[in-house]
Amino acid sequence: MLKEGENLLGKWAIKYFPPEGGKYLGSLIITDSKILFINKNESEKINNGLCIKKSEISSVRTRNNLITNEIIISVNGKTHSFSKPFLKTNELVKFIKK
Repeated sequence: MLKEGENLLGKWAIKYFPPEGGKYLGSLIITDSKILFINKNESEKINNGLCIKKSEISSVRTRNNLITNEIIISVNGKTHSFSKPFLKTNELVKFIKK
């Protein structure tokens, strides 16, 4: 999963909402060069998983309410959303932009 010289910045249990629809529970992994999502349920395939190079990200924004917080990442005109109750979105944005 990690290449030689690549550093893990964080890992979170989270829900993923892909651009084509659906909802998946799994792990969001952020390294110094990419963002990965690994689906918890292997029987639900997400186009061979998700791997976004940080250099491909056009924008990162947050949407927060009282309980559920969300990170929204735009890549090539497509929106990838990650959501979790009480998620510290500022921390994730910092790691994504790092």
